[in-house]
Amino acid sequence: MLPTIKIKNKILNFKLQEDRAILLICIGIALVFWLLVKLSQRYTTVRQVTFDFEIPEGKALADAPPKDMRVEIEGTGWDLLFDYFSNPVIELSYDLSQTDNLLLSRSQLRSEILRQLSSGDIKISEINYESIDLELEEKVTKTVPVQLQRKLSFGPEYHLRDSIELSPDSVSVTGPVSAVEQIERWSTDSLIIQNLKSDMIRKLSLQPPPQVVSLSTRQIEIHIPVEQYTEKSLFVELEVENVPDQIDSIRFFPQRVRVNCVVGLGQYNEVTENDFKLVADLKGASLEEGRNRVSIELTTRPDYVKNIQFSPKTAEFFIVKKQEPSSEE
Repeated sequence: MLPTIKIKNKILNFKLQEDRAILLICIGIALVFWLLVKLSQRYTTVRQVTFDFEIPEGKALADAPPKDMRVEIEGTGWDLLFDYFSNPVIELSYDLSQTDNLLLSRSQLRSEILRQLSSGDIKISEINYESIDLELEEKVTKTVPVQLQRKLSFGPEYHLRDSIELSPDSVSVTGPVSAVEQIERWSTDSLIIQNLKSDMIRKLSLQPPPQVVSLSTRQIEIHIPVEQYTEKSLFVELEVENVPDQIDSIRFFPQRVRVNCVVGLGQYNEVTENDFKLVADLKGASLEEGRNRVSIELTTRPDYVKNIQFSPKTAEFFIVKKQEPSSEE
């Protein structure tokens, strides 16, 4: 009995496989006929149009050709499918070596695009530009400084040790003269860093140029020098200027002024009272005998010192005028 059952199972499996094969063949034939019918119908699709220009040496386009030009075409599915695979990009090429101005009308654009299509049965339904006007200008190069766009915050008791270094700190801009002559500087992308506590070196991209302009570099390196700071106090001798000749003697109070400042730890010992100059200028001050008051001004300070405060802000002075000799009658 067992051999008979096995034979029957094999016959049943064979018939099932045969039925499946027949079903798949039928589905395939139906799919082919469906595809033939569908591709024989007319459809509308949108294609991108690009431009290629042959530009003479020393010249540049004043305005870039449109990047969003599209054409709506209509044809059978077969024509559109064959056209796409045979010519995936519709590119219009023009030689500008003999002219400084090129005006492409709607009808001219239509004719140029039709010549790019693989079948004469494909029709153009719509073009999203009425005309394109292009003009050549003198091509120039200009070097401009790089401007850092930044937003930095430092950790507690940290600050910039020195100015931020940019490498390179300038960039060459090349393009049509009307565009380049208006450029005075070139900005970087925004640099946002928080809680800085140490030196930092980082690559930073420049802002992208318009299509008609090119840059000598698209990226720079920045160096941010950071150090911890502390406060320092010292006493500076007060100097007096513009003392009138008629004054016999003058006394000031205070003679030394307390100065508080913020300085980096690496330069703490370099800062001395000789780096500062505090002046009491008597020019224009009231010069009556007795007690007077004048403002104190800070006229000299180190560049690397910050947040300078001094006290007091005014000085008192006492003057004695020279006695004029009495005239004899």
